[in-house]
Amino acid sequence: MVSHMVVMFMCLSLAVLMSNTDAQCYYFDEPCVYQNHRYGLFDMWETDDCESCFCTGDVGYECCSKFYVPTVYDRQQCTVFKDKTTCQTRLLDKHGKECEALVGVL
Repeated sequence: MVSHMVVMFMCLSLAVLMSNTDAQCYYFDEPCVYQNHRYGLFDMWETDDCESCFCTGDVGYECCSKFYVPTVYDRQQCTVFKDKTTCQTRLLDKHGKECEALVGVL
């Protein structure tokens, strides 16, 4: 049986990690249509721009970027790159080498 302390620690850890990343979500007040395909209530789809979308009804849907960008890292030495072929975020230095994020990224 998992103790309440372990569950609380896991929830707190997740909250800290999520607060140190930035995932953008947008709500669209229009029918759930993407690339001429109409989606129904609670349907989900992914876009070519690395977004996950969710139909909330006949006149609305929400899309969230699949890119999770760390907000705590060495901004003078590292640059964020978003690879749309893999929907992955990479932190690279001026020489193209991976940078370490100071905080974990989900």
